[in-house]
Formats: sequence, C-alpha cells, structure tokens
Amino acid sequence: MSRCYLKYIAVFVFLTIWMSSCEFFESSDIEPAYIRVEQVDQTVLPGQGANSHDIRDVWAYSNNELLGIFTPPVDIPVIVDQAETEILLFAGIRNNGITLNPVAYAMLQRYEETLALNPSDTVVVNPVFEYRDDILFEYVEDFEGIHGLGDELDTIETNGLEVTSEEAFEGTKSGKLYVDVSSPTNQVASTFDYSTSILDGRSVYIELDYKNDALLFVGIVALVQGQTVKNYKLALQPKDDWNKIYVDITDEVNIAGVSDYKLAFGIELPNGETEATAYLDNVKLVHF
Repeated sequence: MSRCYLKYIAVFVFLTIWMSSCEFFESSDIEPAYIRVEQVDQTVLPGQGANSHDIRDVWAYSNNELLGIFTPPVDIPVIVDQAETEILLFAGIRNNGITLNPVAYAMLQRYEETLALNPSDTVVVNPVFEYRDDILFEYVEDFEGIHGLGDELDTIETNGLEVTSEEAFEGTKSGKLYVDVSSPTNQVASTFDYSTSILDGRSVYIELDYKNDALLFVGIVALVQGQTVKNYKLALQPKDDWNKIYVDITDEVNIAGVSDYKLAFGIELPNGETEATAYLDNVKLVHF
C-alpha cells in the first residue's frame, strides 16, 4: 500500500475521530472542561534561523489520549476524570504544502501543561513551540551575506542565484532566481554536500519562504554510486505573496545507495512569457 494512500486513510480516521467526539459531547450529559487555544507561535534560538512558521493546527492530547486535530481559535473539550490533567499539544503543519496531508511537525517540541480542571472550566492555553533539542540544523540561509547556493546545475553561465534587496521576507535581502528568453532555465544547488550516513531513515525537511511568478522546483541532487541524480520533490505554484512551506525529503535522501546530497532549486521560463522570477528566503535543512 502506498504512503500517499496511507496518508489519506490517516486524514479520514482523524476526521472521523473529530466528528465522533463532537457528537459524543452533544449527546452526553457529561460536562467537559475546555482548553481555549486562541493562537499559536514559535520561538527560535541563535543559530536556528528566522522565526518563520506556518503552524496551522494543534494535535491535542489529554492524559496521553488523542482529543483530535484543531485549528485555532478553538475551544477543545476535555473530560475531567482526574485531579490533574496533562495537556499535550503538537504543532500541525501541511506536509509539502498539501492541504490533505496534515502532520504533527516532528522537528518542533511538543507543548506540555498540567492543569487542575473542573467541569465547565475554560482555560486559555496559547502554546509557543520551539525546535527540539536534538534537531540538527545542517544549513541555515538568510541571504544577508555570502550565500551557500553557489553550485550551478544548468549550462547557462550567466545564470545562478543572486542576492537581492528587491524582496525580502525578513531582513533586507533574499535569494533571486531569474530567467528570460536568452536564459530560460536557472537551476542551483547547495555548495556543500550533506552525508546520509547519520540519518538512519530519520525525517529530513527543507523549510523555505518563497514567492514566485513561475513554477519553483525544490528537491535534491543525490550522489548515488558516484553518479549525481537530480530529484525535484515539488513544483511550487506561483505565489504573489510570501509563502512558507515544509518540504519532506525523508524518502529521497534515505533511498538505498544515496551517500550524499545537495539541496536543489530551479525555475524555468513558462511558455509565452519573456521573464520570470522566484525569491527564496529563510532556507533551512533540518533533521534529527
């Protein structure tokens, strides 16, 4: 059974759980307490890059039992059956930017709080998530200085990634990929290779802020038995405004035979257009 199919099953199961829990409280005489989550946020430490996130949901647990997936602002019903209730909240994202692929983002530490709840109580909990202590930041790029995406993958010498002050999600600069009729493709990779020897099948993500007026390709260049293999994971649709995405490259870097890899980004001139641009900012490569 494919992983994609399993993900759709998981979404269906969680939607079923959510609907069943709502029906339970509507038909039951039990008076729950409520955890009110008005908003979520994230904080970062030095060396972890910009504080950019797109946390859409919270995956909520009460005393280790799943309550459901909830989108703030929301009141989460909790059955009070103990003197103290341990509330666990996990940061929910859209894996690879796909609406029907919600996941609890493994790179962020869960939020924990123990509360003395009474039936009909409403307690406000606004979680601030942070990266787990065991996360390794292999690459962090803000384009405010010399950047690390200097390996050109195409044959057009005038291309490459340019640092520009035309646009910036944060700070004053971003990375720019530009194409026109004379240079219709522009593909770059990270200057350094990253080894797969320490991964052992663990999750690997590219975090990225971007805006673009043509498809933006995101993926890796893998070193497989001495040969380089370009493997774009996603083709991101044009965005007029800055957009955050979490690109899951776990499968791509853990394929048997891949010893090292680089990050790869590319843009091509659409048919009928004379120029196109993609801007990148706050690029991170993170894994356990």
